[in-house]
Amino acid sequence: MLRKLRRCYQDAGAEHRKKLIDQTIELLGYHRKSGIRALSFVQTERGRRTNAGRPTLSLNRTGDAITVTFTGNLQSSTSIRGAFSKVTGGASPDAVPAPTGGSRFYRSIK
Repeated sequence: MLRKLRRCYQDAGAEHRKKLIDQTIELLGYHRKSGIRALSFVQTERGRRTNAGRPTLSLNRTGDAITVTFTGNLQSSTSIRGAFSKVTGGASPDAVPAPTGGSRFYRSIK
């Protein structure tokens, strides 16, 4: 039953998700936060559970190029605390030039 609710939850809009959370709480006796967590997790091929809502990011350096693989929207900044801006044309995987004379920071957001 939880699998069916998860599939519906992944495809649902915000208003319908609220109803699915309420159904999960009523049917399974979960607290609201536990119901949301249970619906947000998806089973992968290997049986490993991952949170479908969180974006991912990985970097691989090859020579002078860096390959950025991500889900969500890619942003970059010259400072870890600085203002991040959207990377234009950021489709995963994205090859970006290695920074010269400083650092470059990346993050992936929903």
